[in-house]
Amino acid sequence: MTKKGKQEPKKRKAVASSSFITSIRKDKEQEKRKAKKTLLITCACILIAGALLAGWAFLSASDYFCTHSAAARVKNHSVTPVMFDYFYRDAYSGFCQQYLDLVSVYLDTTKPLDEQWYDQQNNVTWADYFVDLAESSIQRTYCLYDAAEANGYTLTAADEKALSDTEANLDTQAKKKSTDRDGYILSYYGRGCTIDTYREYIRIVRIADQYEAQYKAKLSYTQDTIDTYYESNRTSFDTVNYRIYSVAVKDDAGNVDLAASEAKAEQIAADSLNDEEKYLSLIEADAGPDSAYASGDYSRRDNYSYTYAPENLASWLFDTSRQAGDTTSAANGDNGWYVVYYLSLNTHDYDTVNLRVIEVADYYKDAKNALKSANALLAQYTSGEQTEAAFAALADANGAADGGSRQNVSLGQLDDAAEAWAFDAARQPGDTAAVAGTDSASSYVLYFCGTGKNCRSWFVEEALRDSAAEDWVSSLIGSDRLREGGLGMKYVTTK
Repeated sequence: MTKKGKQEPKKRKAVASSSFITSIRKDKEQEKRKAKKTLLITCACILIAGALLAGWAFLSASDYFCTHSAAARVKNHSVTPVMFDYFYRDAYSGFCQQYLDLVSVYLDTTKPLDEQWYDQQNNVTWADYFVDLAESSIQRTYCLYDAAEANGYTLTAADEKALSDTEANLDTQAKKKSTDRDGYILSYYGRGCTIDTYREYIRIVRIADQYEAQYKAKLSYTQDTIDTYYESNRTSFDTVNYRIYSVAVKDDAGNVDLAASEAKAEQIAADSLNDEEKYLSLIEADAGPDSAYASGDYSRRDNYSYTYAPENLASWLFDTSRQAGDTTSAANGDNGWYVVYYLSLNTHDYDTVNLRVIEVADYYKDAKNALKSANALLAQYTSGEQTEAAFAALADANGAADGGSRQNVSLGQLDDAAEAWAFDAARQPGDTAAVAGTDSASSYVLYFCGTGKNCRSWFVEEALRDSAAEDWVSSLIGSDRLREGGLGMKYVTTK
């Protein structure tokens, strides 16, 4: 009894020990399974993350985000980087065309625009500047486009032809670059740009532009309104002709002596009053016989507007009491002093002309070939009906938009040779000619339709229309301001 009684606790102890060991084993097996599961999940996450990163890298390297992200949003439009590229590049091209003579002063065409300062003090690059221009154009264009669509505006047959001509011009540009149409679009506008997106872009822009033009065409102003506006804003329309020379007397160290420069400029101004030949001889003597000032044209400034004249001379130049032969001097910063000879004021009080023009440009810029082709076109015209409609058809067939029509052409808008022909007092409606250009290798086939509006009245009327149109467009835009897209802007080509 006693032995059996003593054995029972041992048996219970053995059972308890076995259960404990089994429990430990189960816990360890669960930990192993849990660790294995965690490892599998971790590996799966790493693989998924790797795949996502690889996919993102692939999409980023491809053109996917160029066409599937938003660089900007305006109203209900999501503007892709590709579409933004069209506005950006055309803003840049428009700037270069408007400031052709100054582009090389401000821009280095061999360097990216985002590596050149427009305003270093405020950390603004030229790329930033053109992005701002593009965004303004995008906002304006899409608001006009929406208004046109809402009001059922459709393009005319002439508009459709203009779009076709624009597209066809791509082939000409591509040929010059020794590539095809798609290659040219890609190289000129940026990643992801194709003929389909380009068609969409030029159609939207054309609709917006023509809808605004239609609005402006309906505006009319009385001659009294035009005259009153002109008298109150003469410096916005008048231009001046004058001569200018910078006197820079230097000391023994080669630095500009401002006091001596001022005295000499004042002396030249006093000695040449009402004597243009004396002025030319005095500035030539100061500059030296081998300088550019030995040519009278170098000092001459024609048709300069108020905003383009030197700031400290503008008021003097545009004073309505100014007389031909007046002279003055003015500071030219650290560079010395200006001496100025006044020639005349241009009030643009003359009749414009209406023409039809076919420009003939030889592919190899051979002026003789261009003139030969122009004469051949003129001969083709004179062998036919010899009507304005026939000339317009000939212009259409040879790449001129809208039958080559040029309405209300003012002085300075044509090549010098074409201008001399068009503004000849003996010119009569129906006159034609082929003339060789003097400013380029192009030649021109011209048809004189007749005189147009008074140039000054036309300029003022257009300014009034532009002002009214700006107010109208601002009302269309309202509070619907453009918003940049964070991701999409990274794929805009700002070269």
